Amino acid sequence: MIYASVSSLLAENLEHFTRNSRPAAADDSYRDYGTPQEAPEFWAGLSSRTVN
Repeated sequence: MIYASVSSLLAENLEHFTRNSRPAAADDSYRDYGTPQEAPEFWAGLSSRTVN
C-alpha cells in the first residue's frame, strides 16, 4: 500500500518507496509481473494517468 504517492505511475512509486525499504517486495513484483520495460501495458494499466 502506498500513502501519498508522489507519482501517478506505480512503477516510479515502487522504485522510490519500496526498493530501499523492502527490496525483496520490489523484486517479487518484477518477477511476478515483469519490469516496466518488459511489460509496459501492465504497468501503464496501474497508472492513474490517462494514456492516449
